[in-house]
Amino acid sequence: MSISFEDLGFIQCYANTGRKIIKPIFAKVNLYSAFKFYINLGIVFRDKNKKYYTLEEAEHKIIEYYKEHNINYGI
Repeated sequence: MSISFEDLGFIQCYANTGRKIIKPIFAKVNLYSAFKFYINLGIVFRDKNKKYYTLEEAEHKIIEYYKEHNINYGI
């Protein structure tokens, strides 16, 4: 189940500069694709207050969203 970045309060940023991605290619993320954003694509997430999330914090926030909306996220 993919979740829009707006629902999570995430803003996509470049990992090397920390600058906001103006026209992001991806509009949604799920628990398994979060790893690909951080490791393969070099994209990190932050919120509107410019708090940057580690991979573990982003995954935890996605899991909380799943639990809050009663979505089964197990394999």
